[in-house]
Amino acid sequence: MSKVILPLLLAALVLPLAAAAEEGDPGNGRAAAIQTLDVEGPLLIKGKGRLRGELEMANPAETRAVVFGGRLGAIRFVDLAGDLRVKCQGRGSSSVREDDEGHKVYVCKGRGGRVHAHGSHFELQLAARQYGALLPAGVSGTLQGIFRACIPGETCGQGEREPKRGEQKPKPLGDKPPSDEEIDQAIDEITGGNG
Repeated sequence: MSKVILPLLLAALVLPLAAAAEEGDPGNGRAAAIQTLDVEGPLLIKGKGRLRGELEMANPAETRAVVFGGRLGAIRFVDLAGDLRVKCQGRGSSSVREDDEGHKVYVCKGRGGRVHAHGSHFELQLAARQYGALLPAGVSGTLQGIFRACIPGETCGQGEREPKRGEQKPKPLGDKPPSDEEIDQAIDEITGGNG
């Protein structure tokens, strides 16, 4: 029995470290994995997997909707200013509760849809097969995840021309989309296991 458990424990410790080292190595041909970026709207974000961060409006009296869209995932908002309104649209469910610190926590999850968030200051956690976000002018903050950012109106990875003969195609975000198991695990973490 110990001949089986010891190698499994060793693999469980070594494999994540090796994967983290490989992801951080820009010379291995893979796109950079997780990035942290200070953002300011107007901005379009497109990515996959996890996204987390904190966003704030420059003028709280003029809150504009931050719009998130995704496929097969969940998003969680924590209202830090007490004025957040969240509207979940699409195929899935939503819930609202209070955390231990008295902040309202909104969760939208499902197979696909859109979320509109109006508020002056909030945290977010998102896990989805694919996601997109539109940050309007006046929104700023920090985001961490696997994504591309561009100014609305640019192609942002879609509609780009086909490469000419001899040119390399642009590399996709990461090496592959997250598996269903990884998405389910991330959704469970975001929703507290109530998925």
